[in-house]
Amino acid sequence: MKTQVIRKTGTIERPEVWTTETDAIAEVVRVALERRVQKHGAGAYAGPHETLGILIEEMDELRIAVRENNAVEVWAELLDVAVAAVFGMASLHVTGHLQGSVCTLHETKFPPDR
Repeated sequence: MKTQVIRKTGTIERPEVWTTETDAIAEVVRVALERRVQKHGAGAYAGPHETLGILIEEMDELRIAVRENNAVEVWAELLDVAVAAVFGMASLHVTGHLQGSVCTLHETKFPPDR
């Protein structure tokens, strides 16, 4: 088991986030994506505008949860934002909106070589 490391940034102490946590969260997002497809189907978003509209709706719900200082609801809304973002990225890929380009982010190529 890892020892929690606390970093002090200015006057704020911040625990470090480890890949253990991010890997676990990525799995939660994957499961939530499966549930989204089961509930709404696998039809891609029509394009960037629909993706943005869905993300704005999810961000509005996140903003409300933050204002209410409800950490459990913030977590749930962050999951909804993540699912919408990932599904939007996949939609852009499958609908051809990327026009055959290779998207790179931090040296991660998409789609990956097979």
